[in-house]
Amino acid sequence: MQTQTIIIHKITASSTPAPSQPPAAAATLPAGSLTSIPKDFSFTKALIFGATSIDVKYLQIVLNASGDTMVAKDGTGSAGKESTLFGARTQQAVIRFQEKYAKEILAPIGLGAGTGKVGPSTIAKLNTLLGK
Repeated sequence: MQTQTIIIHKITASSTPAPSQPPAAAATLPAGSLTSIPKDFSFTKALIFGATSIDVKYLQIVLNASGDTMVAKDGTGSAGKESTLFGARTQQAVIRFQEKYAKEILAPIGLGAGTGKVGPSTIAKLNTLLGK
């Protein structure tokens, strides 16, 4: 099992301690959550509503690794029951994912809200979470 974490450290030369602040959010996926995605897999294809492919299943696995982007709590699309169909639940989960990482996915292309379409900036973030 492996946890993929990105941590940003800020070092200051000041001898005065900085005021207490919550740590910056790290992009972390739970250990073991991505074990069913082949290590050599990378997202390369745009994915939209209605698509069917193994890429959609791997997308759902990544989305299900975080409680705030889960495709479904139970049934088809839920953790362990991911499918190859990009349906309405996947589209809504992609929107939540895009808005969660808006600074990296949406802002660079001038968007303020998620689209539910997996394009280049969303693909880049997904691959970053896979350690690519």
